[in-house]
Amino acid sequence: MALIFKTDPIWKNKDVVGLDISPRSIKVVQLKKKGSLTKLVGYGTMEVPENYIIEGIISEPEKLSKLIKEFFAKDIWGKITAPRVGLSLAESRVFTRILTLPHTEDKDREDAVVWEATQIVPMAMNDLYLDWKLIGPNAEDPKTDDIVFAAAPKSIVNSYLQLINLLGLEATGIETNLSAIARAMIPPKAQNETILIADLGYSSTSIAVYDQYIRVTGSTKVGGCDFTKKIAETLRITEEEAENLKLTKDDKKKIKVREALDQEITEITKEIDRIIRYYYEKINKENTISKVLICGGTSNLSGLTEFFSQKLNIPTEVGNPWSNISIYPIKPVPKDEAPKYTNAVGLALLGVCDD
Repeated sequence: MALIFKTDPIWKNKDVVGLDISPRSIKVVQLKKKGSLTKLVGYGTMEVPENYIIEGIISEPEKLSKLIKEFFAKDIWGKITAPRVGLSLAESRVFTRILTLPHTEDKDREDAVVWEATQIVPMAMNDLYLDWKLIGPNAEDPKTDDIVFAAAPKSIVNSYLQLINLLGLEATGIETNLSAIARAMIPPKAQNETILIADLGYSSTSIAVYDQYIRVTGSTKVGGCDFTKKIAETLRITEEEAENLKLTKDDKKKIKVREALDQEITEITKEIDRIIRYYYEKINKENTISKVLICGGTSNLSGLTEFFSQKLNIPTEVGNPWSNISIYPIKPVPKDEAPKYTNAVGLALLGVCDD
């Protein structure tokens, strides 16, 4: 996993607030290590006013920081106390790639990564923050190394850092959403499995194959807002009614919802299938993807896991980022909302586990 922006490593294993920022909402989680337990300190979610975040850039940092301070003071279950914050960017805003390069010394390796980045990334290096991490020798050719690199526009990263500064907090780093999600959803006992992750967000779906680390990623511009609009249009109901219908337990209504969303869900499974084929053809022909884990605000859509399982012929389940976290005595996260916090949980885990 690559951090795009890093601060001093003395903060490692200190309490961290996981701050998941998206154009429509902010989710926050703070965890604490207590003996062998990972305990929940506080969590919550708030809406972000329209146009406060445009094309990934926080365009109204002063106004947003004021809202977040009020949110921390009044609307958190538990409390938020840590002065350090873990942040992430959507895959659509970050350029990432696994490189396989000849084994060299660190300085020469950095020069090689930068040169490769200039060939791949369609932006000037001066406009980007670039970071990389050595994974280790390539499995097929020990004379080469696998390296993951990430590059993000300075305009986006700097707007995040400005917001954190206005909040009087300190950023531990910025990573990709899928890196944080993998940390939250894949337990130590499953680290040797090959797992596909799908994050069904508001406006897009991000996808990754995890094989000890994230090997390949992709995305499609189909998300929860498209689902809501299509249900409302097809069933001739309001978008508010459509949003509620997405979680219906009524079998007859489930069928109507699934029929209305056939095209959108099929679009997502096509992209997943494309990424799976790429992984088998280019990365590892011997491995088998053991399961699909889905998360995000749309992952609890009625019948979605069954559809994915049938379409992909791979067992699919909704990931549970809270499974290894002690929540008592704080109010439990409602079951239908639990997957929405996956990214924030993964960011908060930066403070309680080695990475």
